[in-house]
Amino acid sequence: MCKLIKCELLKLKSMLGAILAFFFPLLLVSIGLLNIYTGSVKISGTSEMWNAIYVQSSSLYGGILFPVFLSALVSLQWRVEFKNNNINNILITDKSHKDIYLSKIFSTFVIAFINIILYIIIIFISVKVLLPKETVKAFIFYGPIIGLLFSLPLICIQHFLSMNFKNFALPLVIGIVLSLPNFVASCYSFSTFIPYSYICKGMFFNVKNSLNVECPIYIFILTALIFVASVSLGTKVFKNKEFR
Repeated sequence: MCKLIKCELLKLKSMLGAILAFFFPLLLVSIGLLNIYTGSVKISGTSEMWNAIYVQSSSLYGGILFPVFLSALVSLQWRVEFKNNNINNILITDKSHKDIYLSKIFSTFVIAFINIILYIIIIFISVKVLLPKETVKAFIFYGPIIGLLFSLPLICIQHFLSMNFKNFALPLVIGIVLSLPNFVASCYSFSTFIPYSYICKGMFFNVKNSLNVECPIYIFILTALIFVASVSLGTKVFKNKEFR
């Protein structure tokens, strides 16, 4: 399994599209925080500064940018496999179909983890620069990590879609369409039925915010159930699927 994950990561390392997708959300968040630092965006007061640093950046990053990034990443992973019929070359090896499919999911999660860690570092530096006298609040560390865990349903769903559509653009468009409304949808209770909104909800776990984004405990349970169900379905379909 570890060798398969390493192989998946090496494939992504050589893809310009994956590299651009990785840095794009981090770049936009950094630009927004840089505008605050330079005074391009006028903000006064500690509470407003905290709102700008974490609440606004996390609603943008967790609500739109990170889900879109994951959708693009998964689509690119499968584009490589469908190109030159690489997927069939992998399937004739001695590796089990289940391990091959799971390695794709786990490699996506590894890349997502690195992206989240960089996001936490950006937020931490922003707090130390813009609010040097303020104590760093714990939620800037655990919020993004919970958001990362809540990305598992999205990752699994996108892998299932990308596996079944040879045209990589279609799953990508579906992922983008389901991700874009999250910025607003996460504020309402019906977002419970939209797994793509769980990332934003997770980033606001136990975080008071003016956007009214809440993360009830049952979202943890739903995330686990959707993850297990989607992985089980995906591995079963992948095992019996004929790629042409």
